[in-house]
Amino acid sequence: MLREKMREQNIDACLVPTSDPHDSEMVTEHYSCRKYITGFSGSAGTAVILREKAGLWTDGRYFVQAARELRGTGVDLFRSGEEGVPEIEEFLAASLPENGKLWFDGRLLSETAAENLENVLRDRGIRFDFAQDLFEDLWTDRPEPPKDPVWILDEKYAGKSAGEKLRDIRMAMCRVHADVHVVSSLDDIAWILNLRGGDLADTPVFLSYLMIRETGGTLYIDADKVNDTVRTYLSGIGIDVRPYDSVFRDLAEIRDSVILMEKKRVSMKLWRSVDGSCTKLSLMNPSSGMKAVKNGTEIENTREAHRKDAVSMIRFIMWLKENVGKQPIDEMGAAAYLDALRMKQEGCLGISFTTIAAYADNAAVVHYHPAPETNRELKPEGMILVDSGGQYLEGTTDITRTIALGPVTAEEKKYFTLVLAAHLRLENAVFHQGCRGVALDYAAREVLWKHGLDYNHGTGHGVAYLGPVHERPNNIRFRAVSNNLDSVNAVLEPGMITSDEPGLYIEGKCGIRTENLILCVNNVKNEFGQFYSFEPLTLVPIDLDAVDLNWLTDGDIDMLNAYHRRVREVMTARLLPEEQKWLEHATREVHR
Repeated sequence: MLREKMREQNIDACLVPTSDPHDSEMVTEHYSCRKYITGFSGSAGTAVILREKAGLWTDGRYFVQAARELRGTGVDLFRSGEEGVPEIEEFLAASLPENGKLWFDGRLLSETAAENLENVLRDRGIRFDFAQDLFEDLWTDRPEPPKDPVWILDEKYAGKSAGEKLRDIRMAMCRVHADVHVVSSLDDIAWILNLRGGDLADTPVFLSYLMIRETGGTLYIDADKVNDTVRTYLSGIGIDVRPYDSVFRDLAEIRDSVILMEKKRVSMKLWRSVDGSCTKLSLMNPSSGMKAVKNGTEIENTREAHRKDAVSMIRFIMWLKENVGKQPIDEMGAAAYLDALRMKQEGCLGISFTTIAAYADNAAVVHYHPAPETNRELKPEGMILVDSGGQYLEGTTDITRTIALGPVTAEEKKYFTLVLAAHLRLENAVFHQGCRGVALDYAAREVLWKHGLDYNHGTGHGVAYLGPVHERPNNIRFRAVSNNLDSVNAVLEPGMITSDEPGLYIEGKCGIRTENLILCVNNVKNEFGQFYSFEPLTLVPIDLDAVDLNWLTDGDIDMLNAYHRRVREVMTARLLPEEQKWLEHATREVHR
């Protein structure tokens, strides 16, 4: 049907990204057009539909999953970043006829992406059709946009009032001489206003735009989501409420002003709504850098969130090890059991992303999620990888543990232990003020590189406070765009929370990942300057049943024992007597 529409409207290609109007990583079902048209369910990927063929581009996390889900669909898989795989822009330039027409939804493509397309396709005279939504009539049972109510996050959790945050942002606007700041990214809006919602699965944000002026501002949102209490609260901080889609008209009516918008985080439609009399200024949203550095209240709350989360994880691992092989347990059942344990914790609002429970070779699919067609029964042998997290009033958690369910092979132990060494070395790194994550990635990855091994994802990502489990600008990865470091691989600062999650994936055999969240803290300060280090926030045992000490140095063993002492010291008092006994054994000292 899509190709029929293409022929009717003389469209040569359709570009369908994984996006919503707010550049969200996870999108609502209403905006899941790429999933609808290709069948690929991963959280990252872009489809290109031509009249006679189609392709999907995705990254290394999803190569195996995409190959499986696209089988028989007629959609070719393009493995982004692999040798010989063209970029989407190159593919379009080679595939579109001279003076051809390319369609995409202008709300779903960032201005930066649109400009990249224009630069590559300009010489071929390619025309853009971006004003219409081709899926509006095509997708007859398309889900409606969500309408969950917005609620106020108390300052005892936020640590800073929305009024103070708005003041800080206006000071940042003043420094760059901006009259108006338009924010489209949902995590920024939620943080700035100390509001949360339920529009995205597992992420407590709400579909909206925020316009901040020198005095006052406007929240553009579906009126049904805002009750009288929230309206009164917003009015008290100088923010009025207007209909969601009216942001485009209001923005277009501004004259002779400097408007601050982040080009890569706003849609082409929003960016190009600005009147020609105005100056557009593209800089990273000031709030993005501010919220990445957690305040004292957020830090202490987050520590508590991780202690609560650790209770659930410890109970889960104990249950799994004691019951596998004695009662039927499959991947989906294990994930559901863990999710239920989290929800028993006071202040838990839900999970922070769909729980990954991947047994044996399923774990080689980096972001595998158990589904009826792939669900595996767990046996008392081999390993299961469990990547999960919770959303608490006290913060957001994210943890991965690879758990031995019984005997594991010498090869599996080697791989597990090398990943563990990589994890420990990053967690215990000491580094100088001014260091970026791009410099720290080697602390982890070197262990695997020395053995000719690697993993096709970053080593660490920032984590929000009661928000997205992936938060910029702090990241730990060796691949970084040099002209974009401040927004994707920023200088690390005390208060930033980052994941530490090296892994190893052997297709057809196993997948291993060990992940803690780590807090950047002050270390020694001397004549050479200020040094930083990390505090592990995650307090859950590493499975010693899968460790082969021959692959660890003496220093690695010391770090492992120190981490387990910390887990025992903090967590023992929170557990029941039989759980305390289990924890004591699970965190026992190990020696050669």
